[in-house]
Amino acid sequence: MKDKNFKTGFVAVLGLPNAGKSTLMNSLVGEKVSIVTHKPQTTRDRILGILNQTIAEKSDKGEEVLWDTQIIFIDTPGIIDGKNLLDSYMIRNIHSAREDADVFLVVVDAKKGITGRVRKLLNELDTRNKRTLESIQRASKHKISEDTLPSSLVACPSQKAVPIIVVMNKMDIVEEDFMYEQLSILNEMSFVTSVVSISAMKSKNTKLLLNQIVKHLPKTKLKAGEKYYPENVLTDKSFRFMVGEIIREKLFTLLQAEIPFGVGIEIEKFEKDGGLYNIHAVIYCERDTHKGIIIGKGGAMLKKVGQAARFEIELLLESKVYLQLFVKVREDWRDNRNILKDLGYS
Repeated sequence: MKDKNFKTGFVAVLGLPNAGKSTLMNSLVGEKVSIVTHKPQTTRDRILGILNQTIAEKSDKGEEVLWDTQIIFIDTPGIIDGKNLLDSYMIRNIHSAREDADVFLVVVDAKKGITGRVRKLLNELDTRNKRTLESIQRASKHKISEDTLPSSLVACPSQKAVPIIVVMNKMDIVEEDFMYEQLSILNEMSFVTSVVSISAMKSKNTKLLLNQIVKHLPKTKLKAGEKYYPENVLTDKSFRFMVGEIIREKLFTLLQAEIPFGVGIEIEKFEKDGGLYNIHAVIYCERDTHKGIIIGKGGAMLKKVGQAARFEIELLLESKVYLQLFVKVREDWRDNRNILKDLGYS
């Protein structure tokens, strides 16, 4: 097979809760691989979204270069302060994504602008880059093999700092003067590689963003057929995992504000019999009062959640689904290692 221009790499999608990270990844990948709600802390896991696409890039000479690309986006939970073991799990996922990244994509809610917490995140990434470069320079000076350095201190293949692309999301609902002020603030941050204003919801300027990502992906000597994932794979997560996420998404969408954060899903049964999937899922909550709200009067709310989830699960599995939902109370399950392990948070 003849070698082609090929780039591949991991892009960590970082940002505060509700900045639109999952919406953006779904838009870029072209399929729903991460659940989306208007409530913060919807994403709990490190979820990969995989894009295979030929993308044109302008060379330094102004010539158009076609790249066969595989971009692996790493969707991460919003930046939070740890209050329990579940939060600690989410924070570990964020740090893991940072260490694996070839490009940092920092998604900012443009309506809120460059807040103190956004500045803190950007400064943390800058500090990490500086620490990495210093370690590489020391290793080079003393002829130390990079294999002996901690993985967190080894630079990307080009031995440059990991590029930081700031994505100003929700540009369609922000006043121009305010947006200009925020862009001016970012322009003063010399360590920011580039800034792209987009609307993830409307897929506006996402092509421009992809071009920027490809520009900063590391070059690879891999042949066109040698990729991290097969071309028909859109995510690293199983159908079983996705089913649990869909149920949780419907709970986030339909329930009162405070309840979804204390809800976890365990898929107890996931079997296919002929053309029918038989799925049993347990919804864990922390209080008896929450259980009553989830079930609803005469079971109305649980039925509503089940109907909405089953509809989407059938689209995902391309099959008929028999879905049974059960609700159990487990006080403080977010601080219980055994339950967290059963739910996949380990």
